[in-house]
Amino acid sequence: MVTGPDSAGLPPWRAVVGAAGAALLLAVGIAASTTPWASAAGAPTSSTPDSTRSYDQAFSTVEMSPEQTAALDDRHVDAAEYLAGFERLRSCLAAAGFELVDVAESNHTKSYGVPVDAVDSGVEGACYSIEFEQVDMHWQLDHADTSESTRVMRACLTENGLEPVGDAEAIGEQLKASGIDMTTCGA
Repeated sequence: MVTGPDSAGLPPWRAVVGAAGAALLLAVGIAASTTPWASAAGAPTSSTPDSTRSYDQAFSTVEMSPEQTAALDDRHVDAAEYLAGFERLRSCLAAAGFELVDVAESNHTKSYGVPVDAVDSGVEGACYSIEFEQVDMHWQLDHADTSESTRVMRACLTENGLEPVGDAEAIGEQLKASGIDMTTCGA
């Protein structure tokens, strides 16, 4: 979450930073078979579905720290690399005089608030891109099947008399095909 009086003008995925926002956008992206973070981040976009377009292609032009690059060398992000990336993000913001707020963890994924001034100044965007962005996205994609958003989609299907089938992507497609309005789930 961006803290402060005004988060207007931020791309939707930056207005809610971390696990909850990214997981929900991931679920929506899976259901819609698009790459929501690519256009929001200013990276190259494509109409090619996610299943045939690699994450690495979407972010091939993002500047990264040597530590983030090393974490991605084996194309797998482990817990230690994820947590180290998060701490590099925190340190980068702190070096510019900003502190993350409301830091929490759910499903082994960090969520946090960012001061509006850090966003408005561009510091948050630079720190996130350089130190954590690709590690964060790899981690969240690897954990999509156990994410809070997938749990909510499963519950929504069950609540509407349907048996959820498959992984996060299949559940997103099932929800989309069912025509269920997720805003009515859990009400």
